[in-house]
Amino acid sequence: AGLGAVLLAEEDWWLCAAMAAAGLFLFLVGVMMAGGMGRVLRITGPVIEMDAGGFIDRRISEQKVPWAEMSWGIVRNARFGDGLYFDVTRDFAKTYRAARPMTWLSAFNRPFNYPPHAVLTIGTGKSLAELAGLMERFRPASF
Repeated sequence: AGLGAVLLAEEDWWLCAAMAAAGLFLFLVGVMMAGGMGRVLRITGPVIEMDAGGFIDRRISEQKVPWAEMSWGIVRNARFGDGLYFDVTRDFAKTYRAARPMTWLSAFNRPFNYPPHAVLTIGTGKSLAELAGLMERFRPASF
């Protein structure tokens, strides 16, 4: 009597379990993203700051990254568009505390060989080229 009866058939138990697991996973991802967006909405002041002392993207972390401790660049991608990414040195990574949702999202960059942290232009009023130009004043792009 319909799809429900087919899915509940004895031999399809694994399919039901897989769909339940996928649903739970997607729910947890949604909760994580909602928490991350709540954090972003509470940011007061500029989202990104740069000066001679370093770089801060408050969507990723409140911690300033000294220029000497980071590498950055524009990663070209024909399918998804270009992106501005950065990584920190191994020593600085021991003390760098990115927000938990950003830490989890950076794990999705690794399979594509992208650096872990994406700097989004949304909310900055700047284009990708403008942000890169501002960063270039303090440290040349390294990839």
